[in-house]
Amino acid sequence: MQQLCNKTLQSVTEIVEFVSHTLESVTESLEPVTESLEFVTECLESVTECLESVTKTPESVTESLESVTETLESVTKCLESVTKTLESIKEILESVTKFLESVTESLESIKETLESVTKSLESATETLESVTKFLEYIKETLESVTECLESVTKSLESITESLEPETKSLESVTEILDLVSQTLQSVTKSLDPVTKTLESVTETLEPVTKSLQSVTETLEPVTKSLQSVTETLAEVKK
Repeated sequence: MQQLCNKTLQSVTEIVEFVSHTLESVTESLEPVTESLEFVTECLESVTECLESVTKTPESVTESLESVTETLESVTKCLESVTKTLESIKEILESVTKFLESVTESLESIKETLESVTKSLESATETLESVTKFLEYIKETLESVTECLESVTKSLESITESLEPETKSLESVTEILDLVSQTLQSVTKSLDPVTKTLESVTETLEPVTKSLQSVTETLEPVTKSLQSVTETLAEVKK
């Protein structure tokens, strides 16, 4: 946006400078026209005087006509100069017209660009408004969360105050448990040899246990047979 404004100001400055130079050149071009017109006026005055003298003195007609001829020649030269000056002015005005047309096109393009920028700014403004509303909502939410946290903090402080006696009791219990733990550790250390002995005895008894299991499995049919005989004898007694 700032670059566009700078370009616009630069274009306007160039236009002003060009128009100023053009007006200066036109003014300079008009100076000889003014001088020529003044000269023409003087010539006409001299022609008038000559005609008056012709009217008054018929003898000097020839001289007056020669003077008039010279005056008319100078007037013709002045008119030619004026014509050239007017042609140069016409060319300058044509160039000014073309330049102004290009400036007009540039200004229209700048106008369209500014309209587009304006629309973009309006859209950006709407977006910023929605973002602002969302930020306000977040701010309100954070305020409510802060209030809740303050309430929770106060509740925790009151709970902490109420738990201070229990905390002291727990500290004493913790000390007792630490003592018990230390005692158990010492007992465990003292029982380590016994545990190792029991493990070795267990390993020694494993084969015996397996043998007993085998004997038990072998005696199961005999036991079942004896049970059957016992049941049969019981029925016979009845």
